[in-house]
Amino acid sequence: MIKKSFYIILIIVLTGGIGLLSFTSTLAAWAPSETTEQITSPEVPDRNDSLRYIVFMALDDKGAVISNEDQIETQLASFAAVGYTGLIDEIEFPNTYEITTKSGSSVSKPVSAILVLSRADYSKIPLYMDGKIYADKEPAYFDGNYFIVRVLIAASITRIASTAFAGCVGLKTLEFEASDNSISIGDHAFSNCMNLANVIDNDREIIGDDSFIVP
Repeated sequence: MIKKSFYIILIIVLTGGIGLLSFTSTLAAWAPSETTEQITSPEVPDRNDSLRYIVFMALDDKGAVISNEDQIETQLASFAAVGYTGLIDEIEFPNTYEITTKSGSSVSKPVSAILVLSRADYSKIPLYMDGKIYADKEPAYFDGNYFIVRVLIAASITRIASTAFAGCVGLKTLEFEASDNSISIGDHAFSNCMNLANVIDNDREIIGDDSFIVP
């Protein structure tokens, strides 16, 4: 009788132990993980949002304007920026610009200058915006644009015409990309930019004593 009672007690103990182990395993399975997931920030693309709104014209190897669209493929040597249609307040001029020509081929050339066109010139010569022919032909000058607060001049640009940015009263920062090439700036190119307080030349040689004079 005692021996039988002993076996009964042993069975109860073993059964309880197995149940306890099962319960502990269940708790462990449901326990929150202490592993910290590493969150990485996505890379922000380096893009120029203002580029699609800059108006360009084509120049030949002597820096003269190419007035015939049919001559673009054979004579194109560089581009000049001549206007801006956007509302983005930071303009970053590119070192190169790519267009689709009349024949459908893609051509990429350096941006060498920022020039000023007359109203009549806008309707006479081929202009480009967002890589395509600027069909609007409505003059869109840099000067007098009060939206612009920052301008970055590309290293490839060696010439800025007189009065190009005159009267840009909102302009606060003007930065030149570092380059071994000097840049020639015409008279009053930045005149009446009354809020222009930060000019960053990055040791670029600037030629033009009267560029920032207020007449």
